[in-house]
Amino acid sequence: MNESEPCVYTSIGPAWNNTNLRQLSNNIVSRIVFAHVRAATEGTAVSESCYGRFIFMHNGNVGAFHRVRRHLMPQLKPHLFDYAADRGGSDSAFCFALFLNLLERYDAPLPPAIMHAHLIQVIHILSEAADQLGIADMSMLNFVVSDGVSLAATRFLRDPHNTQPGPATLYYAAGTRFFCTDEQKGQYRMTHSDKRNKLVIVTSEPLTNDVTDWISVPANHCLVVTEDIHTFLCPISGLTVSSDLEYTLNALQDRLANVRVAPASVSGLTTPVEIASPPVSGRITDGSCGGRAPSSISPTSSAAAAPTLSSAPDQAVIQSRLSRNLSQQAMRVDLPLLHQLEDAAAVLCLCTFGTGQLMTGAADGSATIWSLTSFTKDHELRLSNAAILSLQHVAQHSAVMASFADSTLALVQSESPHQILRTYTLLGLGNVLTMTYHNERLYLGHTDTTIRILRWQDAMAEPTTPRAEMAAPVSYTCFEGCASASTCSNTPTSSARFWTPSDCVLPERSANGPKCVLSRLYQPTALDRHYSDIHALLAVGHQLVSGAGDGLIKVWDVDTCAATATLQGHSGSVMSLAYCHQTATLFSCSRGTSSGTMLVYRCTDLQRVGTSKALQAPLVALSLLNDRPICLPSVALLSAVSLQVSGIKRFEAACYEAAQVLSEQLLQLCCEDTALIATNHHNPLVVGRTPHRPGRPNILLYGHYDVMPADEPDWRTNPWKLEGHSGYLYGRGSSDDKGPILAFATALAELQAVDRLDVNVYFLLEGEAENKSQGFREAVNEILQDERLKANWLPDIDLIVVSNSYWIDDERPCLNYSMRGLVKLEAIVSGPSFYDNVRPLSEAELQHLRKVNLSSEQYQQQSGNPAVVSQDGDALLMARWRQPCLTVTAFTTSNVDQSFSVLPGRASTQIAVRYVPDQVADDIVKLVEDHLRYEFDKLASGNSLKACTASNESFVECVQQSPWWLGEVESSHYRSAAEAIEEVWGQAPVLVGEGGTINTTSFLVEALGAAAIQIPVGQASDRAHLANERIRVLNLQNGKVWHHTRARMHTSLPTAKC
Repeated sequence: MNESEPCVYTSIGPAWNNTNLRQLSNNIVSRIVFAHVRAATEGTAVSESCYGRFIFMHNGNVGAFHRVRRHLMPQLKPHLFDYAADRGGSDSAFCFALFLNLLERYDAPLPPAIMHAHLIQVIHILSEAADQLGIADMSMLNFVVSDGVSLAATRFLRDPHNTQPGPATLYYAAGTRFFCTDEQKGQYRMTHSDKRNKLVIVTSEPLTNDVTDWISVPANHCLVVTEDIHTFLCPISGLTVSSDLEYTLNALQDRLANVRVAPASVSGLTTPVEIASPPVSGRITDGSCGGRAPSSISPTSSAAAAPTLSSAPDQAVIQSRLSRNLSQQAMRVDLPLLHQLEDAAAVLCLCTFGTGQLMTGAADGSATIWSLTSFTKDHELRLSNAAILSLQHVAQHSAVMASFADSTLALVQSESPHQILRTYTLLGLGNVLTMTYHNERLYLGHTDTTIRILRWQDAMAEPTTPRAEMAAPVSYTCFEGCASASTCSNTPTSSARFWTPSDCVLPERSANGPKCVLSRLYQPTALDRHYSDIHALLAVGHQLVSGAGDGLIKVWDVDTCAATATLQGHSGSVMSLAYCHQTATLFSCSRGTSSGTMLVYRCTDLQRVGTSKALQAPLVALSLLNDRPICLPSVALLSAVSLQVSGIKRFEAACYEAAQVLSEQLLQLCCEDTALIATNHHNPLVVGRTPHRPGRPNILLYGHYDVMPADEPDWRTNPWKLEGHSGYLYGRGSSDDKGPILAFATALAELQAVDRLDVNVYFLLEGEAENKSQGFREAVNEILQDERLKANWLPDIDLIVVSNSYWIDDERPCLNYSMRGLVKLEAIVSGPSFYDNVRPLSEAELQHLRKVNLSSEQYQQQSGNPAVVSQDGDALLMARWRQPCLTVTAFTTSNVDQSFSVLPGRASTQIAVRYVPDQVADDIVKLVEDHLRYEFDKLASGNSLKACTASNESFVECVQQSPWWLGEVESSHYRSAAEAIEEVWGQAPVLVGEGGTINTTSFLVEALGAAAIQIPVGQASDRAHLANERIRVLNLQNGKVWHHTRARMHTSLPTAKC
């Protein structure tokens, strides 16, 4: 299909019975479809109105058309004169010719602003001609014109003697999909899975009986539909276009032109861009200073006197990193994506509660309440089958008002059990896209460009009519007013119905008839208004701030409904607004084609002081919690993961840099001194200490900062950059072992801030834990042998704390009390009393094991093992924690090329043995060696067992040996740890063992002569060492709180030696 000109299909039969049209429609995709159904008398020519790439239609008439035609025909260009003449008495063709007469070219698209201006000019040409000729006949000038890219439609009546009630009707419906709900009945409806429109239908009458889909174009207005499916309602009041409208349409055209030339990149965060701010008169005040500017900022004070956003931490976890300097004319706002909440359906709106909760509304009608401390779901609600378009929390009434894409509202309890209290229907007013609450009034922003008010007392009115007497729902009239309250016309234009979820209990009627529910209309004049959907409303003191699809922000006086200021700067729809009381700053977010923009205004003089384009997706909502911005699709949290892989030569520099960063972070958080202690050709140890308190216990935290490689192809995020998703932090090392270290260090920092840290804490963090802890023993022994180093970093330690293991599942907190030892053997060729000397379980330990209540089916599913050693949960735990096991981990031959024609002359194998209390490693090695020799001799082959080395006559070599560890579960350390866990999590911990080995634990216990406890922080599903490693935010936060509690209990330890 040639996209530079329209393709026309015509037929003299009715469209609804045309089989060819139906079949063509099923197979043709077009950006714009014109359906012009016309009735003509016999002998009258009917032809389509197409010229170049333009197509035109007219519904109505031109009064005294032949006189007007004779008067204006000479003004047409010759080729257009012929065009109009060939079509005889068609007023549509003549009006089209007048439109074309204003163009220079007919083969290029028109910017929406020019198309709108030319179509309005045609109306004025016809009106002026009628005035000059003294024609009193009315003219209905409902025009639609399109260039295949954008569209403009007018609804206009010229009626000098007021003989008609209004112009011919014109409606439009906008949404994301128009689909058939009942094919047999031919019923269709519009759906909304996004606040952004994907299609618009313009029609003379509604195409369906669902009045909630259709919005009436006001009389003497022009509807403009742009290339990216923006809709604008522009008044036809004269040839002069308001500066706001001119700015809106021109900014839109510039943005679309830039997109076509250079599409926006969405592969990463863009660099913030500075934009100059045009001068604007007026100001916004929050009312706390009696309607004046806050005392710290006067309208005449210099910009340098403005307050700055505080960088001090507060109780809110969500913090965005905003540039603090408001004294600059164009501040750069850096708003990186730090935590992302994910829902099953597209999230369209949000609101925050003062209790640290966030409610999000989705396109499928579901609402989710999130914790803003753990970023996890607290509740999931089904509010409607239609998309939730806006949410407004009304703290004074413990309620949330929600609006839906079927022109309904619902009042929901903001406190548990979050029930729907009432529902409301607004007929013929369009959808409510935004709401704000102020002074017992709910302000509603509609798709028909208007702002209406719902008085809270009307919304909450109780019924008086008995149920038995109610035969039908009671209708309430919606009244529209004008610029001031004193001139409200009380002319009914639409109706609103109210009912409760039971559809029986209704608000009462007032004594004088229906209540005036929607009492006032914010649309004062044609030149001072919004021209598109109202997407954002915000009440600030005595002002109402609105943002719309026209890219404008307007400030209104709530008492007079008069606009006091207009802010320009956005080139896309203003989707959300938020006000920071601390700095008297207004944040506004707009959407572009593929990115979001945030502008920051100083409210005392309405100057723009900041801008950011650092959001990689279009913004749909913005809110503030404790004066910190929260926006969709991005919600803020915390930091990044560095590249720190041990045991690989090319990562040595990165590991050393990571050790330096960790040392600096410990200094900033809680340590008075830190150091890097070099090890022989290995990553350094990071050591640190908190300020010394004489006579208090000494606690050592062991951890490691190195990580495993992240070469798995299954990562859904960048493994070297921490990303937050729905309450979990993803990244290599987030759970093993940076998260637990961070929880401990931040807990110490908070205890120090309130002078409640009554113990001495030492850090011992290695960088080779994932590489067999090479060099660790030697480095620790060197510290212990040097009196100065020992006094600084490893004085007499009372307790060793290790957080390097995991829960038994995802729900129950745990304390680890045992770990198996490890012996790694290599035999150069591939056990009778293998289970000798295994310490039997005590009755107390057996009771702990049974309390775990492990499900073998669940264990098999989570581990992915096709078979397990036993279907009994207790037996499984015994095999995993307290019984030895042997695994052949590798088998190699001298045929390194694996050639099929070469017989290898040498073979070797590697064996890993996990051994348990009270087994001895040397005995295990001897047992394995004897068993291999016994089995080899039975083969009677010509091969021989080869000694591993010249100094080792045995054919079995022990390449690594790590002892087992068993904690004292009845000690005061474990009892206080268990009490702290129960206090934080609300349940007693499960005592668990660990089938793996951390050789540093038993080494430190022996070297330092101190007891140790193992405190798992992560869940069983954290996927340490695997793709998509993660740690739950709640576990980090509770881990921090646990250390608070545990630090208090450490004071009961024996006093350390000084």
